[in-house]
Amino acid sequence: MNTLKQLAFLPRIMSASLRGLPQFIIIGAQKGGSSALYKFLCEHPQVQRAFVKEPHYFTGQFHQKSLKWYKAQFPLSKSGIITGEASPSYCTHPLAPQRIKSVVPQAKLIFIVRNPVERAVSNYFHSVRYGVEPLPIEEAMQRPAEIFEAEYAKMEREDGYHSSTYHRHAYLHKGLYAFHLNKWYQHFEPQQILLLENAELLNQPQKVYNEVLQFLQLEAFAPAAFSKHNVGSTKPVDESLTRQLKQVFEEPNRQFFHLISREFPW
Repeated sequence: MNTLKQLAFLPRIMSASLRGLPQFIIIGAQKGGSSALYKFLCEHPQVQRAFVKEPHYFTGQFHQKSLKWYKAQFPLSKSGIITGEASPSYCTHPLAPQRIKSVVPQAKLIFIVRNPVERAVSNYFHSVRYGVEPLPIEEAMQRPAEIFEAEYAKMEREDGYHSSTYHRHAYLHKGLYAFHLNKWYQHFEPQQILLLENAELLNQPQKVYNEVLQFLQLEAFAPAAFSKHNVGSTKPVDESLTRQLKQVFEEPNRQFFHLISREFPW
């Protein structure tokens, strides 16, 4: 944190006792539409945005910061106004559910999923843009699953461990939605987690938005305009790779649909 940011942050952390914890958290998925949804929510007159959309407080890399630091990410408490954050790394971090349960047990959680094939491809090109993916997409998608299973297990076993390998390259493991959602169901009742789908937000934004407002018990509202947000430059991929990825996710998708008693056209 540079000097100017430190000076700006100082009054916030000194007044942390006057700042509330988030009433809602968008937990992911990465490249699933959390940025757009958060933007739309923060346009609501009863919602104040966090100073940092993605504080990542409950993941291994940042969790060692104090609770006072976390509260300083949010505005001063106001009657009738709620606040929240959106850190898509939460949904796939094995310790995030129990950490959130211990700090903000009443927070309402929003999990927005996306066709896991599209999500994996988008995640790959995101890593390419940030210069952390040297492999062609076909090779990147063929990294052994055991690598990411081991990294996931280490994150679960070692409090504070941050896996750059998992964060940057676990394109397929992050799309195992049933596996990850079951972790959350171990700590939260299903009615505390709102599940949304990216394509529905894209094609029927007001309908999905209304569902979120009802979940958060907010008054009816329509943003000025629903627009695409944080859209990456995903390139077309070979159809044979798409078919392979569909096969990879066929059984995980079936398990996910069974878990949520609902199906998406993936």
